[in-house]
This record gives sequence, C-alpha cells and structure tokens, in this order.
Amino acid sequence: MYKLMIADDEPIVVEGIRDGIDWKQYGIEVVGCAYNGAEAEELCRKKIPDIIITDIKMPGIDGLDFLSSVRHIVPHARFIIVSAFELFSYAQTAIELNVQAYLVKPVRSSVIVNTVLQAVQSIQND
Repeated sequence: MYKLMIADDEPIVVEGIRDGIDWKQYGIEVVGCAYNGAEAEELCRKKIPDIIITDIKMPGIDGLDFLSSVRHIVPHARFIIVSAFELFSYAQTAIELNVQAYLVKPVRSSVIVNTVLQAVQSIQND
C-alpha cells in the first residue's frame, strides 16, 4: 500500500482530500495530515510517505520550503502541489524541485485521484 500525506492550512481542503476519496480502493493509505509547514516536515520524517500533496502558502514554512527541506528524507516521494496561486514563479520553483504536478484550486476529486495514480505509476516505473 502506498502512503499518502496531505499538508494544507485549510482544514476543509485536507478533510475533502482525506475523507472525500476512498483511497484504499486504489491501494493508498492516508498516513497523516498537517496544517502548516512545520507540522508537515515533522510528519514527513515520522511517516516517510510515498506521495505528498501540499499547498504552497502555509503558516511558518511554506510548501516549497517544506518540499526542499524533506527532499533528502524521502527521495523516492512524489510531490503534488495544490494551490490557489497561479504565479509563474511558484510553478517555476516547483518544476525545479521536480514536483509530479501543480494543480490550481479548486480541484475536482477526480483530478486529484488521477494525479495521485500517475504518481504511483511513476514510483512503480523507477
């Protein structure tokens, strides 16, 4: 089973992704949720997820800094950014950090599922 972690400062987004999708049917377990960058970093160290969905703008450490700080801890992990910000500079940094996808809120559940399944496929192909 693949381990999925969700990090976003909006509880409704976290709960929607965590509870609104039957992850087990896809062979995925949600191993934890974080509501800021520092929590996300700590959770990542403890749970060693395979796939991480993160927002960019979060209190404390933002999503891009979080991604940079844990890349060496989970080098196999695939990162998916889900953000309300369409700024080119964010997308450019995300590309440099080799994210799996950059999705702009609001995002349909089906898009999230398909993106996570693409991440699973990418892990399997490594």
